[in-house]
Amino acid sequence: MCEECRPPAGTRLTFEAAFASMREGFRLRRPGWNGRDMWVRTAVPGERRGMREFLVLENAVGGVVPWMPSNGDLFANDWEVVK
Repeated sequence: MCEECRPPAGTRLTFEAAFASMREGFRLRRPGWNGRDMWVRTAVPGERRGMREFLVLENAVGGVVPWMPSNGDLFANDWEVVK
């Protein structure tokens, strides 16, 4: 994880900037989501051939599921890095 790449605390990001931060290993969320302890991050599969990185959502109870951004997520400018 590139700590020098971490956006300053309190910075609101576009999806493009949020995605770049996820690729650097940071977890991100949007403040309007149902659940304060939910965030999105990249997942790197094991050594299985042909699999690439993908996005996952971690929920408040520790569950992890594949995640695809909605149109609202793509055009939002309120993404924030999770501490």
